[in-house]
Amino acid sequence: MQSDLFLWKGCILFIGSLPDLMKHSHPTEAICAGVDAKIKIRGQGVSDWRETQTAFLPSHCEHEIQIPEGRFASLLFEPGGGLSETVKRQVYEGGRESTRIVCDPPPGDLFLEFLKSLEPDSSSEYQEAAFDSFLGRIKPTPAIDARIVHVAEQILKNPVPAMSIDSLANSIGMSVSWLVHAFSDSYNLPIRKYRNYVRLKAVANLLNSGESLAAAAVGAGFYDQAHFNNTFRELFGLQPGLIFSQPHGIRWHIDNPIQPVFEEWNPGKEESSSDPRVRTGADFVER
Repeated sequence: MQSDLFLWKGCILFIGSLPDLMKHSHPTEAICAGVDAKIKIRGQGVSDWRETQTAFLPSHCEHEIQIPEGRFASLLFEPGGGLSETVKRQVYEGGRESTRIVCDPPPGDLFLEFLKSLEPDSSSEYQEAAFDSFLGRIKPTPAIDARIVHVAEQILKNPVPAMSIDSLANSIGMSVSWLVHAFSDSYNLPIRKYRNYVRLKAVANLLNSGESLAAAAVGAGFYDQAHFNNTFRELFGLQPGLIFSQPHGIRWHIDNPIQPVFEEWNPGKEESSSDPRVRTGADFVER
């Protein structure tokens, strides 16, 4: 069975077959699901094995999963990103957050509906459009200020060596604090983590073109494969070998991180602003 791996809009989605997952935790929030059959899960808040179709796993929550034959899906969110915060509000429905596993959480039905709409032989274009639709139902994508798109482009073009956040903020006439806030809102990722996300995408592209994992890691700006492994595990809580050693191969889905609709940027236009976050006469002007 071919597996699908999405590096997409501040999250990672794996759909395919996996062996049972032994006790572990990860720094990310996640929703997991048995697509073709229920999974069994136990961990914090669930002391005995419990059969469930979907489960929400808070960050740093120890758990283990028995996975039946067929498709299993795991959707991991970047900590502190907009998607993660939105999903947590839905799971806890305005109540106090917890470190306990939540079986059949409110977003679970929507997640399962999306997964069941995918056939293993669905085209990449169909799967990506369906995933975009699912994410949009969780958290609609806002229009993105062209200044923020410009920063994303600079990071995308120059992941190594990395430009400082001070330099990026100065280039668009924003304060550092406002850039950090606006960037996270726009891309569902803190700006510092976005750099690592860009490098992970570069690794995926190199692997997809036939490079070895070690060569892809170095080519994407990591010191070596161990540095890549640690970054991947830090971001998504999984050993990359568990994903990248799939015997039937992986179909990659890698989003264009500067593609969303954005507000018009009028280069060279002189326009005063009372907003202290924007320099008077800056080249970047919100519409």
